[in-house]
Amino acid sequence: MQNQPYQVNSGKRPMQELQKYIDKTVKVKLKSSTVFKGVLVRVDVYMNTYLTNAEEYDEAGRMVASYGDVIIRGNNILYVSFGDGLLI
Repeated sequence: MQNQPYQVNSGKRPMQELQKYIDKTVKVKLKSSTVFKGVLVRVDVYMNTYLTNAEEYDEAGRMVASYGDVIIRGNNILYVSFGDGLLI
């Protein structure tokens, strides 16, 4: 059996799935290929994502900046991951 990352079943509601990861470190990849890594504080109904202790990474995986708190607009998000698994 191959080791496959955890993936959300398309039948589940993404908001409910993301709520499980409040206070845990997540990675948020944007459509622009920028990645933010930080502790998930909140997700609203528009999938706007609130992170604390956030770090920004470029396409090559190099850290660009370190922030306290960031708000990422939901329509810019490509996916959210936790560890090696894809959440949404």
